[in-house]
Amino acid sequence: MANGEVVHEGAAACSRENFGQRFRIIGDPLDRIYTCKDTGSAVDGEHRDIWFENSDDGYNWSQQVGDFAQVEILPE
Repeated sequence: MANGEVVHEGAAACSRENFGQRFRIIGDPLDRIYTCKDTGSAVDGEHRDIWFENSDDGYNWSQQVGDFAQVEILPE
């Protein structure tokens, strides 16, 4: 990842402006806190790219949350 860590649960890719930001996704069935630890050319604005171990897990999660979700920014 852009921060030098190996990708892991709770890691997210975000825009450079949001790098390091911690957030929650309202309605997340995993009730996980995510941290913006990676970035990329396809991740801009308020877009968040959540990492999953495999595509099936990511797909199942997205079926519960939807394509667009409300994000709660957490204090540093």
